[in-house]
Amino acid sequence: MSLLGGRVIKIERRGRFSDGQGGFIDSWAEVATERGRVRSSSGRERELGHKFGAEISHVGYIRQGANVKPQDRLVAGSIYLKVHAVRDWGFEGGHLELDCEEQQSGG
Repeated sequence: MSLLGGRVIKIERRGRFSDGQGGFIDSWAEVATERGRVRSSSGRERELGHKFGAEISHVGYIRQGANVKPQDRLVAGSIYLKVHAVRDWGFEGGHLELDCEEQQSGG
């Protein structure tokens, strides 16, 4: 079984888009769909996040090379997660590890 699992995770990025009436709105747009997994963070991970001023409620795992950046949002089912950090362990065939904070759906 793969470490990444088979859950569908959408990656969204905040952008400014035309509202069709001559103005603009700030909204989220999907930039990629990946397969991966999400888990609740450990106490140690939460504590480390606090040291850097971030709330870390979840950790996500997706394939290496995926189009994801800090400040993006992951949507995994009904869970919305703001990405605070992206770690690439650098070995071939590896994965990205994402430190995330759960948010309300409209955020």
